[in-house]
Amino acid sequence: MSKNPVLSSSTINEMATAETFIGTTGIYGLGPHLYSQNDKDSQIIGHDGSGNNAINTAARIDLKSKDGIIILETGNYDIASRMADEWIFWKAGIADYVVMQRNKSYLLTLLLVGYLLIIIGVIFIFKSSSKQS
Repeated sequence: MSKNPVLSSSTINEMATAETFIGTTGIYGLGPHLYSQNDKDSQIIGHDGSGNNAINTAARIDLKSKDGIIILETGNYDIASRMADEWIFWKAGIADYVVMQRNKSYLLTLLLVGYLLIIIGVIFIFKSSSKQS
């Protein structure tokens, strides 16, 4: 984040420049994941790692504000990544593409339960109004 003998600021900027895209959304730079994607107000980069089903690490750094989070944990495959993703949302309000993909089954479950509740509510209202007629 500051001047150092290992990575120059131009190297960090090059690493944070999008090299891999999904459509027009930059996803990966030269090494790190680009978590703020096309958001001009934020420049969050990071990387996750896991060695097996019980180790997970995650790092997120906002290059503009110089804030960051590093989480090292054992005992769960993805809790460090999920906590770091929550940090991104708290810090920048960004619903990251990869975060959405990681939580797709949960989001689809919420959507289906919501639709089911709406259908049950409509049926209940329809039956209540037909009994009154």
